Amino acid sequence: MLRYAKAKLPSSIWVAGLPAGALAVGVWLGQMWSPSREWIFCLALGMVLPFFSELRAGVLRRGAHWVAKYSYGIYLAHVPAIWVAFRILPWPPAGRWLGLAGMLLILPVGLYHIIEEPLIRYGKRLTQQEL
Repeated sequence: MLRYAKAKLPSSIWVAGLPAGALAVGVWLGQMWSPSREWIFCLALGMVLPFFSELRAGVLRRGAHWVAKYSYGIYLAHVPAIWVAFRILPWPPAGRWLGLAGMLLILPVGLYHIIEEPLIRYGKRLTQQEL
């Protein structure tokens, strides 16, 4: 049904539409806002997604590609990076934030190239072998 959506809205609408939609849902829920009701925004987002065209180029597309490629490393590294930055590093607050930013850029890329990418290649080789 929704996957066959024909009307394609310009992808540039996402830049203003996503924060505006989040704000609208927040205002609509008003005092009722709670983590258990945040699914409403996610459901609405998932339902309108097929009606938008893909991004053609630009910083947003490259950034989204980077996040998608390194997402598992980001997921694995962000809690330890936050802990190291704010519990271990003996730096002033600005230095801790810079350290955190550096770790959140370096660790996911390292985890991807050292662990994830070689295992993806290995998995592809395994599935191409005859049983």
